[in-house]
Amino acid sequence: MKLRSPRIFPAGAFTEGSAIKRIERVLDALPDAELIDTLEKQTSEGRPRRHSAESLWRVLIAGTLLGHRYVANVLAELRRNDRLRTICGLGPSEDVPQEYEMSRFVKRLVKQQDKIDVIFVALVRAVREYLPDLGKQLAQDGTHLRTNARGKHDPAASADPEATYGVKAKPGTRKDGSTYERTFVWFGYKLHLLVDTEHELPVAYTVTSASEDEAKQIIPCMQQAEKTLAPRADDNEGEPVRFFEDVPVAADKGYDDTEIYRILHEDFGAKPVIDMRHATADVGTVYDRDRDTRVRNEQTGEFRDLRFLGYEKDRQSLKYGCPCDGVGPCPFFGARCNKPSGGPGAIIRIKLADNFRYYTAIPRESKKWNREYDRRTAVERVNGRLKQVLDLEYTGFRGKNKVRLRASLGLVAMLAHALAALQAQQPANIRSMSQRAEAG
Repeated sequence: MKLRSPRIFPAGAFTEGSAIKRIERVLDALPDAELIDTLEKQTSEGRPRRHSAESLWRVLIAGTLLGHRYVANVLAELRRNDRLRTICGLGPSEDVPQEYEMSRFVKRLVKQQDKIDVIFVALVRAVREYLPDLGKQLAQDGTHLRTNARGKHDPAASADPEATYGVKAKPGTRKDGSTYERTFVWFGYKLHLLVDTEHELPVAYTVTSASEDEAKQIIPCMQQAEKTLAPRADDNEGEPVRFFEDVPVAADKGYDDTEIYRILHEDFGAKPVIDMRHATADVGTVYDRDRDTRVRNEQTGEFRDLRFLGYEKDRQSLKYGCPCDGVGPCPFFGARCNKPSGGPGAIIRIKLADNFRYYTAIPRESKKWNREYDRRTAVERVNGRLKQVLDLEYTGFRGKNKVRLRASLGLVAMLAHALAALQAQQPANIRSMSQRAEAG
Protein backbone atom coordinates (compact mmCIF):
# COMPACT_ATOMS: atom_id res chain seq x y z
CA MET A 1 0.00 0.00 0.00
CA LYS A 2 1.34 3.41 -0.93
CA LEU A 3 1.72 5.65 2.11
CA ARG A 4 0.71 9.28 1.80
CA SER A 5 3.22 11.86 2.96
CA PRO A 6 2.20 14.10 5.88
CA ARG A 7 -0.04 16.93 4.73
CA ILE A 8 1.41 20.31 5.65
CA PHE A 9 -0.81 22.27 3.28
CA PRO A 10 -4.31 20.80 2.93
CA ALA A 11 -5.84 21.44 -0.48
CA GLY A 12 -8.11 24.45 -0.99
CA ALA A 13 -8.13 28.01 0.29
CA PHE A 14 -10.22 30.18 2.50
CA THR A 15 -12.79 32.44 0.96
CA GLU A 16 -11.85 35.38 3.18
CA GLY A 17 -8.45 36.12 4.65
CA SER A 18 -5.73 33.65 5.54
CA ALA A 19 -6.07 30.16 6.92
CA ILE A 20 -4.65 31.38 10.20
CA LYS A 21 -7.37 34.03 10.51
CA ARG A 22 -10.03 31.41 9.89
CA ILE A 23 -8.51 29.07 12.49
CA GLU A 24 -8.46 31.94 14.98
CA ARG A 25 -12.14 32.61 14.41
CA VAL A 26 -12.96 28.93 14.86
CA LEU A 27 -10.99 28.79 18.12
CA ASP A 28 -12.80 31.88 19.39
CA ALA A 29 -16.18 30.33 18.50
CA LEU A 30 -15.60 27.29 20.72
CA PRO A 31 -17.65 27.31 23.97
CA ASP A 32 -14.78 25.66 25.83
CA ALA A 33 -14.47 27.80 28.98
CA GLU A 34 -15.67 25.04 31.34
CA LEU A 35 -13.30 22.45 29.84
CA ILE A 36 -10.29 24.78 30.01
CA ASP A 37 -11.13 25.83 33.56
CA THR A 38 -11.25 22.19 34.65
CA LEU A 39 -7.94 21.40 32.94
CA GLU A 40 -6.27 24.49 34.41
CA LYS A 41 -7.34 23.49 37.92
CA GLN A 42 -5.78 20.08 37.37
CA THR A 43 -2.57 21.85 36.32
CA SER A 44 -2.47 24.05 39.42
CA GLU A 45 -3.05 21.10 41.74
CA GLY A 46 -0.21 19.06 40.20
CA ARG A 47 3.35 19.86 39.32
CA PRO A 48 4.05 23.10 37.38
CA ARG A 49 3.81 22.77 33.59
CA ARG A 50 5.50 24.75 30.84
CA HIS A 51 2.29 25.41 28.92
CA SER A 52 -1.24 26.30 29.89
CA ALA A 53 -4.07 23.85 29.25
CA GLU A 54 -5.66 26.43 26.95
CA SER A 55 -2.56 26.54 24.73
CA LEU A 56 -2.35 22.75 24.46
CA TRP A 57 -6.09 22.54 23.73
CA ARG A 58 -5.71 25.16 20.98
CA VAL A 59 -2.79 23.21 19.53
CA LEU A 60 -4.97 20.09 19.22
CA ILE A 61 -7.89 21.97 17.61
CA ALA A 62 -5.60 23.85 15.20
CA GLY A 63 -3.94 20.59 14.21
CA THR A 64 -7.36 19.02 13.63
CA LEU A 65 -8.43 21.93 11.42
CA LEU A 66 -5.20 21.64 9.43
CA GLY A 67 -5.77 17.92 8.90
CA HIS A 68 -2.68 16.71 10.74
CA ARG A 69 -2.93 13.05 11.65
CA TYR A 70 -0.06 12.93 14.13
CA VAL A 71 0.89 15.32 16.90
CA ALA A 72 4.43 15.47 15.51
CA ASN A 73 3.10 17.08 12.32
CA VAL A 74 1.22 19.71 14.33
CA LEU A 75 4.32 20.57 16.32
CA ALA A 76 6.42 20.85 13.16
CA GLU A 77 3.84 23.25 11.73
CA LEU A 78 3.99 25.34 14.91
CA ARG A 79 7.79 25.61 14.82
CA ARG A 80 7.75 27.14 11.35
CA ASN A 81 4.59 29.26 11.66
CA ASP A 82 4.83 32.34 13.90
CA ARG A 83 1.19 33.38 13.56
CA LEU A 84 -0.10 29.91 14.39
CA ARG A 85 2.01 29.88 17.56
CA THR A 86 0.60 33.27 18.51
CA ILE A 87 -3.07 32.25 18.31
CA CYS A 88 -2.24 29.08 20.27
CA GLY A 89 -0.74 31.21 23.03
CA LEU A 90 2.85 30.12 22.43
CA GLY A 91 6.04 32.18 22.24
CA PRO A 92 9.11 31.57 20.05
CA SER A 93 9.69 28.28 18.24
CA GLU A 94 11.67 27.01 21.24
CA ASP A 95 8.44 27.31 23.25
CA VAL A 96 6.59 24.71 21.15
CA PRO A 97 5.48 21.75 23.34
CA GLN A 98 7.31 18.45 23.12
CA GLU A 99 5.57 15.29 21.97
CA TYR A 100 5.57 13.80 25.46
CA GLU A 101 3.78 16.91 26.78
CA MET A 102 1.05 16.55 24.16
CA SER A 103 0.78 12.85 24.91
CA ARG A 104 0.23 13.56 28.60
CA PHE A 105 -2.32 16.24 27.74
CA VAL A 106 -4.26 13.83 25.52
CA LYS A 107 -4.45 11.37 28.42
CA ARG A 108 -5.86 14.12 30.62
CA LEU A 109 -8.28 15.18 27.92
CA VAL A 110 -9.64 11.66 27.45
CA LYS A 111 -10.89 11.80 31.04
CA GLN A 112 -12.86 14.96 30.16
CA GLN A 113 -14.78 13.42 27.24
CA ASP A 114 -18.08 14.35 28.89
CA LYS A 115 -17.13 18.03 28.78
CA ILE A 116 -16.15 17.75 25.11
CA ASP A 117 -19.58 16.26 24.49
CA VAL A 118 -21.05 19.29 26.25
CA ILE A 119 -19.13 21.49 23.79
CA PHE A 120 -20.57 19.47 20.90
CA VAL A 121 -24.12 19.96 22.21
CA ALA A 122 -23.54 23.67 22.82
CA LEU A 123 -22.25 24.12 19.27
CA VAL A 124 -25.26 22.34 17.75
CA ARG A 125 -27.59 24.60 19.75
CA ALA A 126 -25.61 27.71 18.83
CA VAL A 127 -25.71 26.83 15.13
CA ARG A 128 -29.45 26.25 15.40
CA GLU A 129 -29.88 29.85 16.61
CA TYR A 130 -28.77 30.88 13.11
CA LEU A 131 -30.36 27.93 11.28
CA PRO A 132 -33.80 27.34 12.88
CA ASP A 133 -34.57 24.40 10.57
CA LEU A 134 -31.51 22.45 11.73
CA GLY A 135 -32.60 18.86 12.46
CA LYS A 136 -35.67 18.87 10.22
CA GLN A 137 -34.10 16.70 7.50
CA LEU A 138 -32.01 13.82 8.85
CA ALA A 139 -29.94 10.88 7.66
CA GLN A 140 -27.89 8.25 9.51
CA ASP A 141 -24.86 6.24 8.43
CA GLY A 142 -21.67 4.71 9.79
CA THR A 143 -18.12 5.14 8.52
CA HIS A 144 -14.84 3.41 9.29
CA LEU A 145 -12.06 4.72 11.52
CA ARG A 146 -8.71 2.97 11.42
CA THR A 147 -6.74 2.48 14.60
CA ASN A 148 -3.02 3.21 14.71
CA ALA A 149 -2.30 -0.47 15.34
CA ARG A 150 -1.90 -3.50 13.13
CA GLY A 151 -4.75 -5.98 13.14
CA LYS A 152 -4.19 -9.58 14.17
CA HIS A 153 -6.24 -12.72 13.55
CA ASP A 154 -6.86 -12.54 17.27
CA PRO A 155 -7.69 -8.86 18.03
CA ALA A 156 -6.61 -9.42 21.64
CA ALA A 157 -3.06 -9.97 20.37
CA SER A 158 -3.05 -6.54 18.71
CA ALA A 159 -1.55 -3.40 20.22
CA ASP A 160 -5.16 -2.16 20.28
CA PRO A 161 -7.23 -5.03 21.74
CA GLU A 162 -10.40 -2.90 21.81
CA ALA A 163 -10.39 -2.64 18.01
CA THR A 164 -12.11 -5.24 15.83
CA TYR A 165 -12.42 -6.03 12.15
CA GLY A 166 -15.23 -4.41 10.19
CA VAL A 167 -16.61 -5.56 6.85
CA LYS A 168 -18.70 -3.48 4.47
CA ALA A 169 -19.96 -4.23 0.97
CA LYS A 170 -19.74 -1.32 -1.44
CA PRO A 171 -21.76 -1.45 -4.68
CA GLY A 172 -20.16 -0.50 -7.97
CA THR A 173 -20.98 -0.28 -11.66
CA ARG A 174 -18.82 -1.64 -14.48
CA LYS A 175 -18.34 0.09 -17.83
CA ASP A 176 -20.90 -2.21 -19.43
CA GLY A 177 -23.52 -1.10 -16.91
CA SER A 178 -23.51 -4.29 -14.83
CA THR A 179 -23.27 -3.97 -11.06
CA TYR A 180 -21.07 -5.67 -8.49
CA GLU A 181 -20.23 -5.53 -4.78
CA ARG A 182 -16.73 -4.91 -3.45
CA THR A 183 -15.97 -6.08 0.07
CA PHE A 184 -14.12 -3.54 2.20
CA VAL A 185 -12.34 -4.72 5.38
CA TRP A 186 -10.65 -2.57 8.04
CA PHE A 187 -9.33 -2.93 11.58
CA GLY A 188 -10.40 -0.33 14.10
CA TYR A 189 -13.61 1.44 14.94
CA LYS A 190 -16.76 2.91 13.45
CA LEU A 191 -18.20 6.41 13.65
CA HIS A 192 -22.00 6.60 13.50
CA LEU A 193 -23.35 9.99 12.44
CA LEU A 194 -26.81 11.52 12.46
CA VAL A 195 -26.61 14.42 10.03
CA ASP A 196 -28.85 17.31 9.02
CA THR A 197 -29.07 16.79 5.26
CA GLU A 198 -30.10 20.35 4.43
CA HIS A 199 -27.05 22.00 5.99
CA GLU A 200 -24.78 18.93 6.02
CA LEU A 201 -23.84 19.23 9.69
CA PRO A 202 -23.70 16.52 12.40
CA VAL A 203 -26.28 16.66 15.20
CA ALA A 204 -25.41 13.42 17.04
CA TYR A 205 -22.77 10.68 16.98
CA THR A 206 -21.51 7.52 18.62
CA VAL A 207 -18.25 5.57 18.29
CA THR A 208 -18.13 1.78 18.46
CA SER A 209 -15.74 -1.02 17.51
CA ALA A 210 -15.73 -1.86 13.81
CA SER A 211 -17.73 -5.07 14.19
CA GLU A 212 -20.72 -3.41 15.89
CA ASP A 213 -24.02 -3.45 14.01
CA GLU A 214 -24.75 -0.01 12.55
CA ALA A 215 -28.50 -0.48 12.89
CA LYS A 216 -28.26 -0.53 16.69
CA GLN A 217 -26.88 3.02 16.78
CA ILE A 218 -29.63 4.96 15.02
CA ILE A 219 -31.97 5.05 18.04
CA PRO A 220 -29.24 6.21 20.51
CA CYS A 221 -28.30 8.93 18.00
CA MET A 222 -31.94 10.01 17.68
CA GLN A 223 -32.29 10.13 21.48
CA GLN A 224 -29.09 12.15 21.76
CA ALA A 225 -30.23 14.59 19.05
CA GLU A 226 -33.66 15.01 20.65
CA LYS A 227 -32.08 16.01 23.98
CA THR A 228 -29.88 18.48 22.11
CA LEU A 229 -32.41 20.05 19.76
CA ALA A 230 -35.81 19.77 21.44
CA PRO A 231 -37.00 22.84 23.37
CA ARG A 232 -37.10 22.30 27.10
CA ALA A 233 -40.40 21.16 28.56
CA ASP A 234 -40.67 24.26 30.81
CA ASP A 235 -40.69 26.39 27.67
CA ASN A 236 -43.84 24.62 26.51
CA GLU A 237 -46.00 24.64 29.65
CA GLY A 238 -44.64 21.29 30.75
CA GLU A 239 -45.88 19.42 27.67
CA PRO A 240 -43.47 16.87 26.20
CA VAL A 241 -41.89 18.04 22.95
CA ARG A 242 -41.68 15.71 19.94
CA PHE A 243 -39.06 17.61 18.03
CA PHE A 244 -38.85 15.08 15.19
CA GLU A 245 -42.58 15.02 14.44
CA ASP A 246 -42.97 14.39 10.68
CA VAL A 247 -39.20 14.69 10.12
CA PRO A 248 -37.87 12.36 7.38
CA VAL A 249 -35.03 10.12 8.61
CA ALA A 250 -33.13 8.46 5.75
CA ALA A 251 -30.84 5.44 6.01
CA ASP A 252 -29.55 2.66 3.76
CA LYS A 253 -30.73 -0.95 3.80
CA GLY A 254 -28.38 -1.80 6.66
CA TYR A 255 -31.01 -0.21 8.92
CA ASP A 256 -33.92 -2.18 7.40
CA ASP A 257 -35.40 -3.57 10.61
CA THR A 258 -39.08 -3.57 11.62
CA GLU A 259 -38.32 -2.45 15.18
CA ILE A 260 -36.39 0.58 13.92
CA TYR A 261 -39.36 1.64 11.78
CA ARG A 262 -41.70 1.22 14.73
CA ILE A 263 -39.57 3.19 17.20
CA LEU A 264 -38.91 6.02 14.74
CA HIS A 265 -42.64 6.29 14.01
CA GLU A 266 -44.14 5.73 17.48
CA ASP A 267 -41.51 7.16 19.84
CA PHE A 268 -40.23 10.08 17.76
CA GLY A 269 -43.09 10.74 15.32
CA ALA A 270 -40.50 10.68 12.51
CA LYS A 271 -40.97 9.39 8.97
CA PRO A 272 -38.43 6.63 8.24
CA VAL A 273 -37.08 6.57 4.68
CA ILE A 274 -35.04 3.35 4.72
CA ASP A 275 -34.13 1.20 1.75
CA MET A 276 -35.22 -2.44 1.86
CA ARG A 277 -32.91 -5.40 1.50
CA HIS A 278 -35.24 -6.69 -1.21
CA ALA A 279 -35.52 -4.34 -4.19
CA THR A 280 -39.04 -2.91 -4.13
CA ALA A 281 -39.20 -2.64 -7.92
CA ASP A 282 -38.62 -6.34 -8.57
CA VAL A 283 -41.78 -8.34 -9.12
CA GLY A 284 -41.74 -11.57 -7.15
CA THR A 285 -39.95 -10.33 -4.04
CA VAL A 286 -41.49 -10.93 -0.63
CA TYR A 287 -42.42 -7.25 -0.41
CA ASP A 288 -44.10 -7.27 -3.81
CA ARG A 289 -46.12 -10.39 -3.03
CA ASP A 290 -47.20 -9.43 0.48
CA ARG A 291 -48.08 -5.74 0.28
CA ASP A 292 -51.71 -4.72 0.10
CA THR A 293 -51.20 -1.73 -2.18
CA ARG A 294 -51.59 -3.83 -5.34
CA VAL A 295 -54.82 -5.16 -6.81
CA ARG A 296 -55.52 -7.82 -9.44
CA ASN A 297 -57.49 -7.22 -12.63
CA GLU A 298 -60.03 -10.05 -12.64
CA GLN A 299 -60.27 -9.98 -16.44
CA THR A 300 -56.59 -10.03 -17.43
CA GLY A 301 -54.93 -11.31 -14.24
CA GLU A 302 -52.65 -8.24 -14.28
CA PHE A 303 -51.69 -6.56 -11.01
CA ARG A 304 -51.84 -2.77 -10.68
CA ASP A 305 -50.71 -0.40 -7.95
CA LEU A 306 -53.46 1.44 -6.09
CA ARG A 307 -53.57 5.21 -6.47
CA PHE A 308 -52.00 6.89 -3.45
CA LEU A 309 -54.32 9.56 -2.02
CA GLY A 310 -52.28 10.70 0.96
CA TYR A 311 -51.26 9.93 4.52
CA GLU A 312 -53.96 10.36 7.17
CA LYS A 313 -52.06 11.23 10.31
CA ASP A 314 -55.06 11.11 12.61
CA ARG A 315 -55.78 7.53 11.50
CA GLN A 316 -52.11 6.55 11.16
CA SER A 317 -53.08 5.15 7.77
CA LEU A 318 -52.21 5.39 4.11
CA LYS A 319 -55.18 6.21 1.91
CA TYR A 320 -55.44 4.60 -1.54
CA GLY A 321 -57.98 4.62 -4.35
CA CYS A 322 -59.01 2.24 -7.12
CA PRO A 323 -56.74 2.48 -10.21
CA CYS A 324 -59.59 1.94 -12.72
CA ASP A 325 -60.40 4.59 -15.32
CA GLY A 326 -64.10 4.70 -14.46
CA VAL A 327 -65.20 3.49 -17.90
CA GLY A 328 -67.46 0.44 -17.66
CA PRO A 329 -67.57 -2.00 -14.74
CA CYS A 330 -64.54 -1.82 -12.46
CA PRO A 331 -62.30 -4.83 -13.23
CA PHE A 332 -60.62 -4.57 -9.82
CA PHE A 333 -63.34 -4.08 -7.20
CA GLY A 334 -66.54 -4.67 -9.21
CA ALA A 335 -69.63 -3.24 -7.50
CA ARG A 336 -67.55 -1.93 -4.58
CA CYS A 337 -66.20 0.77 -6.89
CA ASN A 338 -68.61 3.60 -7.69
CA LYS A 339 -66.27 5.44 -10.02
CA PRO A 340 -68.23 4.35 -13.17
CA SER A 341 -71.34 6.06 -11.71
CA GLY A 342 -69.46 9.29 -10.94
CA GLY A 343 -68.33 8.51 -7.41
CA PRO A 344 -64.79 8.72 -5.99
CA GLY A 345 -64.24 4.98 -6.42
CA ALA A 346 -63.22 2.37 -3.91
CA ILE A 347 -61.21 3.73 -0.98
CA ILE A 348 -58.72 1.50 0.83
CA ARG A 349 -56.95 2.46 4.05
CA ILE A 350 -53.88 0.61 5.28
CA LYS A 351 -52.64 1.17 8.83
CA LEU A 352 -48.90 1.58 9.25
CA ALA A 353 -49.07 -0.76 12.24
CA ASP A 354 -50.08 -3.60 9.89
CA ASN A 355 -46.44 -3.73 8.79
CA PHE A 356 -44.17 -0.81 9.74
CA ARG A 357 -41.53 -2.07 7.35
CA TYR A 358 -43.78 -2.22 4.28
CA TYR A 359 -46.00 0.78 4.95
CA THR A 360 -44.31 4.07 5.80
CA ALA A 361 -45.78 7.57 6.14
CA ILE A 362 -43.95 8.43 2.91
CA PRO A 363 -44.93 5.53 0.60
CA ARG A 364 -42.04 3.67 -0.98
CA GLU A 365 -43.60 3.90 -4.45
CA SER A 366 -43.79 7.73 -4.36
CA LYS A 367 -41.44 10.24 -5.94
CA LYS A 368 -41.17 11.99 -2.58
CA TRP A 369 -39.68 8.83 -1.04
CA ASN A 370 -36.98 8.81 -3.71
CA ARG A 371 -36.24 12.52 -3.16
CA GLU A 372 -35.93 12.07 0.59
CA TYR A 373 -33.78 8.98 0.20
CA ASP A 374 -31.43 10.81 -2.18
CA ARG A 375 -30.76 13.30 0.62
CA ARG A 376 -28.93 10.51 2.44
CA THR A 377 -25.84 11.27 0.36
CA ALA A 378 -25.32 14.31 2.63
CA VAL A 379 -23.89 11.92 5.25
CA GLU A 380 -21.29 10.74 2.75
CA ARG A 381 -20.27 14.33 2.05
CA VAL A 382 -19.88 15.01 5.78
CA ASN A 383 -17.79 11.85 6.07
CA GLY A 384 -15.73 13.05 3.11
CA ARG A 385 -14.90 16.34 4.82
CA LEU A 386 -14.02 14.57 8.06
CA LYS A 387 -11.68 12.17 6.28
CA GLN A 388 -10.26 14.14 3.36
CA VAL A 389 -9.92 17.55 5.04
CA LEU A 390 -9.55 16.68 8.72
CA ASP A 391 -7.86 13.31 8.01
CA LEU A 392 -10.06 11.47 10.49
CA GLU A 393 -9.97 8.07 8.79
CA TYR A 394 -6.51 7.30 10.17
CA THR A 395 -6.85 8.55 13.72
CA GLY A 396 -3.22 8.28 14.82
CA PHE A 397 -4.46 6.86 18.14
CA ARG A 398 -4.99 3.48 19.75
CA GLY A 399 -7.83 2.56 22.09
CA LYS A 400 -11.52 3.35 21.89
CA ASN A 401 -11.36 6.34 24.25
CA LYS A 402 -8.61 8.08 22.33
CA VAL A 403 -10.22 7.30 18.97
CA ARG A 404 -13.49 8.71 20.27
CA LEU A 405 -11.62 11.80 21.43
CA ARG A 406 -10.13 12.23 17.94
CA ALA A 407 -13.56 11.81 16.33
CA SER A 408 -15.19 14.31 18.70
CA LEU A 409 -12.41 16.85 18.06
CA GLY A 410 -13.11 16.57 14.32
CA LEU A 411 -16.86 17.02 14.81
CA VAL A 412 -16.37 19.91 17.24
CA ALA A 413 -14.00 21.57 14.76
CA MET A 414 -16.54 21.14 11.96
CA LEU A 415 -19.37 22.67 14.00
CA ALA A 416 -17.19 25.50 15.33
CA HIS A 417 -16.17 26.24 11.75
CA ALA A 418 -19.84 26.47 10.75
CA LEU A 419 -20.64 28.68 13.74
CA ALA A 420 -17.72 31.01 12.96
CA ALA A 421 -18.93 31.37 9.37
CA LEU A 422 -22.47 32.15 10.57
CA GLN A 423 -21.20 34.68 13.09
CA ALA A 424 -19.25 36.33 10.28
CA GLN A 425 -22.47 36.44 8.21
CA GLN A 426 -21.05 33.98 5.67
CA PRO A 427 -23.65 31.17 5.66
CA ALA A 428 -22.45 29.99 2.25
CA ASN A 429 -19.12 28.99 3.85
CA ILE A 430 -20.38 26.74 6.67
CA ARG A 431 -19.24 23.66 4.73
CA SER A 432 -16.02 25.12 3.23
CA MET A 433 -13.58 23.17 5.35
CA SER A 434 -10.65 23.09 2.90
CA GLN A 435 -7.87 25.40 3.91
CA ARG A 436 -4.26 26.38 3.26
CA ALA A 437 -1.86 27.29 6.02
CA GLU A 438 0.00 30.59 5.68
CA ALA A 439 3.69 30.76 6.46
CA GLY A 440 4.65 32.93 9.39
